[in-house]
Amino acid sequence: NKIKLVVTQEDVELAYQEAMMNMARLNRTAAGLMHTFNAHAATDITGFGILGHAQNLAKQQRNEVSFVIHNLPVLAKMAAVSKACGNMFGLMHGTCPETSGGLL
Repeated sequence: NKIKLVVTQEDVELAYQEAMMNMARLNRTAAGLMHTFNAHAATDITGFGILGHAQNLAKQQRNEVSFVIHNLPVLAKMAAVSKACGNMFGLMHGTCPETSGGLL
């Protein structure tokens, strides 16, 4: 198995715990900022990854939208897992489907 070449069982368990903690606290900050800045729309980042959802949200805006994403958090060793799988999930391109990817 290609994945076993780049991560250990312990790596998988640590990534799982980190993912659970991230999902548990993920939207608290976003919700507060939405109230502070009187946001009128948002989308949860799920099946289209951050890039796909950002493009869809931007298309619905009345005014021109411009933003730059300099970096995004990736769980430890998951970039290596993505590469071992032939980058088939689009993780490093912003198109990876998410289970609970937060609000945009």
